[in-house]
Amino acid sequence: MPLQEYTRVLRERWWIVVISALFASAVGVAFASSQTPVYRSSVRLEMSGNVDYSQVLAVEKVLRQVGAHVRTGGVAEEVDRRLRLGLGADAILGKIRTQVFADSLLLQVDVDDSDPRRSEQLAAAVGAVTQERQVQAMAMEPAERQINVTVLDRPSPALFVWPQTRSIVTASALMGALAGIVLLLLLEYIDDSVESDADAERYLGLPVLGMIPVESRR
Repeated sequence: MPLQEYTRVLRERWWIVVISALFASAVGVAFASSQTPVYRSSVRLEMSGNVDYSQVLAVEKVLRQVGAHVRTGGVAEEVDRRLRLGLGADAILGKIRTQVFADSLLLQVDVDDSDPRRSEQLAAAVGAVTQERQVQAMAMEPAERQINVTVLDRPSPALFVWPQTRSIVTASALMGALAGIVLLLLLEYIDDSVESDADAERYLGLPVLGMIPVESRR
């Protein structure tokens, strides 16, 4: 179908696209409203000691090993015990994410929770437990072979991260508009009725020489 035909179809049935976009936006708002709010607090751990700082891959490997230790059942159980949350290790592990920054020798621990205050408490406890366990693990190692992990600062204030209503509604509207365009093109494809001389010329590829007027009942 030529480009001008697409333009004609959109011009004649634009309301289908608008209705589809509005309906999808409403669905997006309903979806965002049904979601449980999530807040994120982060704590940063700094690594030092027996590491070849000139080898980025070696540093990243060590940071990832420490990150793996953060997300273990032992750490989660100790955090749950200290804070007396009664959530269980699995529930706490589901809230923890780690990010590695090899260039600055940092491991960032992100904790997501529906309660902003509890998110900060969990981040602080995870950092403290990780540091203590690293000290215990290195206690039998010679000083020159030890890898130290230190909590760099206090947990960041919990920030609202989900749901992002504006982004959800915008994406829903775009998807709805796209669905509306597909729908009107499908309707145009299956519609073979002739309602005007322009339709007759378009379907037959011949000029219209004359038309029989419709007799008015009046």
